[in-house]
Amino acid sequence: MPVRAQENELSVDEVIRRAVIRAQKVEARAGQEAYTYTKLTVTEELDGTGRLKERKEPDLADFEKRKLELAREAEMAKGERVLSDWTHATCVEAKDAKKISVNLEVLKYGEESNEQVSFEPCASHRLLGG
Repeated sequence: MPVRAQENELSVDEVIRRAVIRAQKVEARAGQEAYTYTKLTVTEELDGTGRLKERKEPDLADFEKRKLELAREAEMAKGERVLSDWTHATCVEAKDAKKISVNLEVLKYGEESNEQVSFEPCASHRLLGG
């Protein structure tokens, strides 16, 4: 038996009532958190086989005590990087301007070595170990 169109039709009041109910449900869910999250930083040290050897959570009191020392270490590391970058850039600039040349006749390893040595100026970046 075919379903008549009139049986499936909703009145205007029924459509509005259902829309209001749906909107209220959505609004009620909007205030609820779907999950909670707590940020946690840990340091884990692993042994040679990949198993956990030590797990440390940050110690805020220790950080406060060492804050100045850590800041100084960071400043020193940055200073070394800046100096290394500058010396490398200056070396490359001088090399490109043909202000640096290598006398391969003088450059050799050991006093008795007659072996030709190859050397490229400015090849190594981070001259201070960075």
